[in-house]
Amino acid sequence: MRKLCFIIICSICILGNAQERNFLSGNLQQTQIQQWLQNFQPNALFDFINHPEILKTKISDFIQHQYIKEAEKYLNKDWPYLPVTVFMEYVQNGNRTHYEDLLFARRKRLGTLVLAEMIERKQRFLNDIINGTWLICEESFWGIPAHIGEYNKRTKGLPDINENIIDLFAAETGSLMSWTDFLLQDEFSKTSPTIHERIQQELKRRIIIPYITKDFGWMGFKNGSKPNNWNPWINSNVLTVALLSSDSLKNRAALVYKAVQSIDKFINGYPDDGGCDEGPAYWAEAPGALLDCLELLYKLSDKQLNIYQQPLIKAMGAYIYKLHINQNYYVNFADAPAKVAHLPTTLFLYGKRCNDSLMMQFAAAILQPDKERIYTTATGALFRPLYSIDVLNELKTVQPKFPFPAQSWLPQTQVVTMRSNEGTVKGFFVGALGGHNNESHNHNDVGNFILYYDGQPVIVDAGVGDYTAQTFSSRRYEIWTMRSSYHNLPSVNGYEQLPGAEYKATNVSFINNADVRKLSMDISKAYPAKAGINFWKRDIILKNNAVTVTDNFQLQYNNDSSSLYILCFKKPQIESGKLTFAVNDTTNVYLLYSGELQTPTIETISIAPTDKKLSGSWGKELYRLTFKINKAVKGNYTLQFTDK
Repeated sequence: MRKLCFIIICSICILGNAQERNFLSGNLQQTQIQQWLQNFQPNALFDFINHPEILKTKISDFIQHQYIKEAEKYLNKDWPYLPVTVFMEYVQNGNRTHYEDLLFARRKRLGTLVLAEMIERKQRFLNDIINGTWLICEESFWGIPAHIGEYNKRTKGLPDINENIIDLFAAETGSLMSWTDFLLQDEFSKTSPTIHERIQQELKRRIIIPYITKDFGWMGFKNGSKPNNWNPWINSNVLTVALLSSDSLKNRAALVYKAVQSIDKFINGYPDDGGCDEGPAYWAEAPGALLDCLELLYKLSDKQLNIYQQPLIKAMGAYIYKLHINQNYYVNFADAPAKVAHLPTTLFLYGKRCNDSLMMQFAAAILQPDKERIYTTATGALFRPLYSIDVLNELKTVQPKFPFPAQSWLPQTQVVTMRSNEGTVKGFFVGALGGHNNESHNHNDVGNFILYYDGQPVIVDAGVGDYTAQTFSSRRYEIWTMRSSYHNLPSVNGYEQLPGAEYKATNVSFINNADVRKLSMDISKAYPAKAGINFWKRDIILKNNAVTVTDNFQLQYNNDSSSLYILCFKKPQIESGKLTFAVNDTTNVYLLYSGELQTPTIETISIAPTDKKLSGSWGKELYRLTFKINKAVKGNYTLQFTDK
């Protein structure tokens, strides 16, 4: 059937356009939460927690053996040492990974040991678990140096033990310690009741009381703030503490009530199209973490608090397969790697709760290459491994299938994907965005596009390198991966795009019919006024298995310093008016260029092997084409990508 032609015009900036939906808090009262907590039995979270016979039906002998084998690596081994001088490196030289690696290693070890002990139940791992929990209780700060914030100035890079900051990893640590204590409390009591008491004291001091008494920025209560992934990521872990803690009913109810209000602030900040402006790599910590929150509340309330059928919640889930390209490649605008390994059980549970069969099939396809796998996390968090155990058998029964939609248009987020052939990776895939330059984890990339062929990268977005102190500082946009001149965009009269909500695409429209799909926008407002742009209209078209990108421009002046930059996965061969990109040994993509473009030069961008984020997606290098734009105040140029 011939598709109906439609045009959607969108010039909305989603920042500051939050709707007060309040799906969760609505008419909910704290007294209702208190009643739920009174009736709640933590064993109800998972039916196998205290039933080894049920657990054995959930996971195969092979997977049980893999969990135990992983834990045996840590038996009777010294725990990682956390030197205070390494903590201070973030302030002294900007390095954040040295300390984080040590901190996460402690937590991953503890989580792995706890899972193995839960499966084996022979107390073989108990002494190592006790050592780990006690060490973590004695840490000055459960988070990471980069998240101390304003206190860094006064303490010169050391944590203040009188300021209990709840950051991402303090919250995750709280959740890990709660699960550890809950699962092994009987075993702990046989050694010493002080272990349980100490864990509960630390949870109250570091998590429960600070959460109730302070309004952290990530909570979303400050006027005009739009919470990012910190909100559900932290709230899901704090909710776990509340559900498993032995603290007073009053404190726990107050915490849950505040968390419900905070989670609503996150949901309210989302556009109706469900678009995650942090990119698909952060989906697991944004909508994926929201799932963790919703699941805990769903089970706490005995399914009474259930918003899974809200269209927005469904759209937030579907986003992830709409931006999927092939295998582990995803559209990677903002601070996101091109390659992402999403947890198939998270995708499945989200799809199951929302009755989204496409998402469940997508999850099964992600699982397909490695069905017999174990689930541990880099930070030792246990909720996802536990629900992975719970749903894995059901997931294995789902028919695997990648959706590969022909097109997906998110009108508020202003992101589009287009394929030559629906349901397959064969042919061209194009991803492009309008939006603005004040997105969470923003890059200056309004109007950027990426292009894949047969599921393989050709024209790319580099993503982001490993985080340092500079990444989230005033010097963020000095980093090459953040700059518009390292995206597939022009610089105009020597000026690049600038950060800020006012630097945005305008007159954005998307046309989709059986013959042509076209994204159009004016990107002139993404540049400073000094660039002298009257308009710079960009059209990105997929038609007849060819992709064209056409820029029409009119300037107030032209000082002969404008260029178009294109970032390539592989080094192309250059001929007059034509470039050849090798997709594989037998397939090429050709780029024909015309109009106000001169023959490009090629620059090799070396990627350090120590940069795990960039090298993990691209290997050792990328290539940047620079097309000098002719000196003209009015003109146009076209890039045409074909496979012939």
